[in-house]
Amino acid sequence: AESEASFETVVFLAKKADELGLPVILTLDGSDGRLAETLRQNTASKDQKILSLNSMQSVTKRDLDAGVNYLAIMRENLRVLSEALGAEAISTGSPNKGPNLS
Repeated sequence: AESEASFETVVFLAKKADELGLPVILTLDGSDGRLAETLRQNTASKDQKILSLNSMQSVTKRDLDAGVNYLAIMRENLRVLSEALGAEAISTGSPNKGPNLS
């Protein structure tokens, strides 16, 4: 569940996003996105992309039966973080060698 942020917190985070020129707002899975959307609407540009990371707190038996595993989730989180950081050169690498940071 998403906690409520105070007005002061939203203003502070929106100003910080503007100050740093952040193009992305990250959330965790399970978030309804309202706080991220509120933050975006309180920035100067109002055009940040909202991306979600998987905390693995909502993995179901159905997911596991479908082949979802820790490495698959972490690879997806790496892809999200790479997009957020604008690091297109980072690939997920091979399963045994780890990420390719070239």
